[in-house]
Amino acid sequence: MAVATTAQDGDSQTLVSSTTQEGIGVISGNLQDEKPVAVARLTASKDGANISIIDSMRCTLKKENTNPDCDGGSEHCEAIGVCIDELVISYLQNYLETESNTVGEQTLHFDGGIRFRGTLFSGKLLEARGFREASQLSADMHSHESDFDGALTNYAERSISTDVSKSPGARDRSLKIVSLLSKIDRDEDKKKDGEDEEEEEDSDYDPWASVKSQQQSQELQYCSKK
Repeated sequence: MAVATTAQDGDSQTLVSSTTQEGIGVISGNLQDEKPVAVARLTASKDGANISIIDSMRCTLKKENTNPDCDGGSEHCEAIGVCIDELVISYLQNYLETESNTVGEQTLHFDGGIRFRGTLFSGKLLEARGFREASQLSADMHSHESDFDGALTNYAERSISTDVSKSPGARDRSLKIVSLLSKIDRDEDKKKDGEDEEEEEDSDYDPWASVKSQQQSQELQYCSKK
């Protein structure tokens, strides 16, 4: 499968992976000419200004159609994987640009800075790229989050994997992510993640609020009937 990706500016970033006749690794800026096969969106999380979430990943290709020559074992996995990788690259580039232009202010962080609202299927693709499962409930209801050490290790392994090298551009994307991560101060990045976690703990968010309100409503109805 040949791959084309494009990023759209705005409140959120959208990456599209689509088949194309132009060749391998072609960058297309026009989405009207072809129907995309996979789409993912990176947008701001409800839990803080310095946290982003990939809240939507969609693919028109069937999961059941396997192909050993594709990254992940199928065109579906490869297409979704391209979206994940490109959004990670876009986030890291924005991270480094923001870091250089902002002094003395709390900025983005990679460790825990990207969240995913994944499924059992997409979760495997995220974990293969070094992302960890969420350890606590949050307002954005994410299932996975970025892990600095995990991403650095897994993307480094992907960059030299013979299986990944079969996929167009997969090795180059992995090398690019490793290169971008190497420009980040690991200890400082993890410190920022800890500060955001403390802010979340201090917030008034209650993950069981909707359940409690429903129970209270049922109790009121029961009392009114009596």
